[in-house]
Parts: sequence; C-alpha cells; structure tokens
Amino acid sequence: MAGHGVKAKQTAKKPGKLTNYAIPADVFVEAWEGGANIHETFATLKTYSQKHGTPVMPRPIIAARAAEYRKAKVPLKMMPRVSSRNLDANALTAVVAKVRAEKGAKTENGADAVLTRAQVEEVVVEVLRKYGLVK
Repeated sequence: MAGHGVKAKQTAKKPGKLTNYAIPADVFVEAWEGGANIHETFATLKTYSQKHGTPVMPRPIIAARAAEYRKAKVPLKMMPRVSSRNLDANALTAVVAKVRAEKGAKTENGADAVLTRAQVEEVVVEVLRKYGLVK
C-alpha cells in the first residue's frame, strides 16, 4: 500500500552491522517508563538521539531492549500492543457498513455488493489512521 499514507517499515541502515545507538540504560528506562506506549518512547528516544547526534533507535530495537532488561529482572512496565491485529471489530464493521451504504448494499441480482480494491484500501487506511498507525 505504498503511496497511500502508510509508513514504510523501519529497516537497518547497514544490515548485518551492529549499530551503537549510544542511549544510556537510565535514559532508556526513563523514556520507557514515561511513555504511554512504544510510539511515545520512540519519540522521546528519537529526540534524545537527535540532540546528541547519535543514530535513532528503531521501534523493534526498543522493544527488544525492553525485553532484554526484563529478562535481567528490571521491572519495566508492559506496553500496550499497538498493531493492525488489535483492531476494534465493531468500528471496522461500522466502516464497512458505511462504505457499502455509499456503494449500494445489493447488486442488481440481489447479492451483496463487492467492494473494489480502492474501497478496501480506503477503509483500511481510515482504520489505521484511527489507531495512529499512519498519518
């Protein structure tokens, strides 16, 4: 869905090379504990990295570091999962009903109307925006 406002997945700048993000453990823990979710933690750590001229730590690395700290018995809080799999089925059903109503609920032969690819993409992007996964 590139080109439809969906963010590209974060990837390593140099795959196979270890990146030193230079974020001290105490700064990481403060950002983690101070954020309501991983997106807020990412924003805090990104600001820190930009201020100090170090590489920005990607979200998957942030989650991995938190898991590593928990494994070492640091009592970090659990962040709520935010992903496309945690969608509100009732909200999605309402969006589908809205699109079908705009399109026409039935085809000429009385069968349910089939959504076009563009309509499905519109619904998906609308839901992803609602959950803050795209801008």
